[in-house]
Amino acid sequence: ARLWGYDRIPATLPPLPRAPLTAERTVEQNIAFEFQVRDLLAAAGFQEILSYSLVSPMDQARIGVNDDDALALENPLSSEYSLLRNSLLIGSLQTAARNLNRKSAFGLRLFEIGYRYGDGASGKQKEPTQALTLSLAVAGVPLPRWGGSSRAFGVSDLKGAVAVLFERLGIPFQERVETGAAPAHFLKPSLLWESSGRRVGVAGEVEPSVLGAYNLPEDCSLAYAEIEMEELSALFRAPRKIQPLPKVPPVLRDIAIVVSEEI
Repeated sequence: ARLWGYDRIPATLPPLPRAPLTAERTVEQNIAFEFQVRDLLAAAGFQEILSYSLVSPMDQARIGVNDDDALALENPLSSEYSLLRNSLLIGSLQTAARNLNRKSAFGLRLFEIGYRYGDGASGKQKEPTQALTLSLAVAGVPLPRWGGSSRAFGVSDLKGAVAVLFERLGIPFQERVETGAAPAHFLKPSLLWESSGRRVGVAGEVEPSVLGAYNLPEDCSLAYAEIEMEELSALFRAPRKIQPLPKVPPVLRDIAIVVSEEI
């Protein structure tokens, strides 16, 4: 540049390529789709978290993953960050433990969009892989509503949130209970989501032994789901038809009062 002359170089930024979710969609469409998913989950009461992609062998072992199945760094700065995660569950567990043990939340509804990695040993090309994944986690007891009873979050809450997400994205789906293909950290049976013959995601209750390894409260349960963002992007249907706004506000409380006929 010094030999050619800085003043002779045009003031333009080089393109910054980003790995697309699918080959059919542009980078801008992929980014817009991710933000749409974030907005829908935030509207459903979920809070976004950001966790490290690097984890320790102990964290992998706690959720039932062997070191041989993980992608290891050749020259890590610390053993605590020597493996690339193959599940976003570790970040959800750490966040839930940090908040629930400090009594900083009645109940947690968390989501994260990030990459999980594999060593590719089980694939045909034998190359490392990465997959953009949406994780959802609910734990604890939500703040009780007026006149309502308190209950702990569970898989049914994830089921409802995912159903709303798919509906708003215009993605048809089917739910089914799977008793034999659950990940090692899930209690059986687990819940599977499928669409157009594709497996989109899986959900279930996390094993109490895994919760205990992360020092979550003894009476706490945590339900967790992972959804393939690439599959969602491929199934996404846009544009959607706009529905008119309701003419009357929603009814949240219905109170019946019994009084004397004289009144």
